[in-house]
Amino acid sequence: VLRVQTDLVAASGAVLARHESGIFLKGMGNFGGLRGQTHKREPLPSRPPDRTISVPTLPCQALLYRLSGDYNLLHVDPEFAAMVGFERPILHGLCTFAVAVRAIIAAACPNHPDKFRSFKGRFAAPAYPGETLVVDMWQGAAGSLRVRVTAMDPGENKSKGRVVLTDGEGRVDGGMLG
Repeated sequence: VLRVQTDLVAASGAVLARHESGIFLKGMGNFGGLRGQTHKREPLPSRPPDRTISVPTLPCQALLYRLSGDYNLLHVDPEFAAMVGFERPILHGLCTFAVAVRAIIAAACPNHPDKFRSFKGRFAAPAYPGETLVVDMWQGAAGSLRVRVTAMDPGENKSKGRVVLTDGEGRVDGGMLG
């Protein structure tokens, strides 16, 4: 895992936003060093989600993300995707992440995106363009939410889907799932 931190800094020097990420470099292990810390996972609540939002993605969704400057062939070229071990081009992680964040804003602070504070999660499997992303949310204490995203083919039963984002934790100001 390669850890990256990027700060958005105002001219005054004040940090406006911080983006922290970890990139899993598939097949790049065996470097001979210590493994490092393992993230302690908290299990999701045993009750059904307090709120679920389903978001269909378009078959051409990955092409739209190229407009943001991401020209990674993994998202558009079937031959390249197969070469690096995927069955077909995958949806951008940024898209999956954005769907989760948008669901949190819709469910916990409708019409008040300024109340959204943070979100983190762990990618567990790829999502593919054209799949439906199902965002399950559980209310926690003091504006905290637990989140899981499952990908399914259109019309598929949720139990046949696969978890693509897990260990999701969202924070909002005063938000409650409705």
